[in-house]
Amino acid sequence: MPVNFHIFPARNLVLARFTGHILLADCLASAQAYAAHPDANPMQNQLIDLGGVTGHERDFVKVMSTMAQLPDHLLRAGATPLVVYLAPTRLSQEITGMVLKSMAGIQGLSVSAVADEEHALEILGQPERSIEALLAKA
Repeated sequence: MPVNFHIFPARNLVLARFTGHILLADCLASAQAYAAHPDANPMQNQLIDLGGVTGHERDFVKVMSTMAQLPDHLLRAGATPLVVYLAPTRLSQEITGMVLKSMAGIQGLSVSAVADEEHALEILGQPERSIEALLAKA
């Protein structure tokens, strides 16, 4: 699957990494797997790494439909997680723009999009300077 996640319960953080050509069905399946995981928590901050994406579905209507199908666990009322999109490439920035448009109006989310790993981790209050360093301490 071109989407995988790693939960850091003690840090109140989940890292989702996207690679290759991303299909919305893969995104939805990964979100559902995360929501069903025993360490998942709707208050967890999210780091969404889009650096490895090489292509994606471009149907905005389908993106909106997929967002509506996300598990309630991810967008629970009253939860206020930080969501940081790491978008270091032009393609990942295009994807992030489309996702941010689809998320407009969702209450309780604080969403950022940055191009640098260090900046993303800083926003999330993590001491590491790279995702690899974060994963090494898991």
